[in-house]
Amino acid sequence: MKLLASLTSPYARKIRVILAEKALPFELVVDSPWEANTRIPELNPLGKVPVLITDEGETFFDSPVIAGYLETLGAPPALLPPAGLDAVRVRQTEALADGVTDAA
Repeated sequence: MKLLASLTSPYARKIRVILAEKALPFELVVDSPWEANTRIPELNPLGKVPVLITDEGETFFDSPVIAGYLETLGAPPALLPPAGLDAVRVRQTEALADGVTDAA
């Protein structure tokens, strides 16, 4: 897997923490959406980081989506409840944290 990320992005940092917690191997590709030679808009129509490229070449963007994908790989520890009200509560907390980060 490759993770395209800016080192200053809190959303990319969240994904790097998940990858570390799950001990999933990945290549970090530092790319900033504000640089002239960025590849980010080619891979994410929103023009933001992080972007995850799987070994099969599939691309995922938006940190909650990437976190969900990483959870499907089955590597321990489980960081998200699989379904139900507990999963909704975790997603709500994640949305709140992302919203606070957006406002900052």
